[in-house]
Amino acid sequence: MKTATVRDLRNQFARISAWLEEGESVEITRSGRPFALLNPALPSAPKKKSMPDFLARLKDDPSPNLSAQTLVDYDRGDR
Repeated sequence: MKTATVRDLRNQFARISAWLEEGESVEITRSGRPFALLNPALPSAPKKKSMPDFLARLKDDPSPNLSAQTLVDYDRGDR
């Protein structure tokens, strides 16, 4: 674990943030006594975006008058 002072946070934040980006915890001291602990943020899981399969839905739909534009409008909530 790395140690930094309050002054280091103010004057050399780029160096301390690099430690955090590397996954290192940083103990913050004031007047030589530890009073805070900075931990790196947990990475959030990327959100999986899936697009609807418009062509498969068109093939499965028995109505011949349904256009792709109508289906897209319906999925967006336009109609």
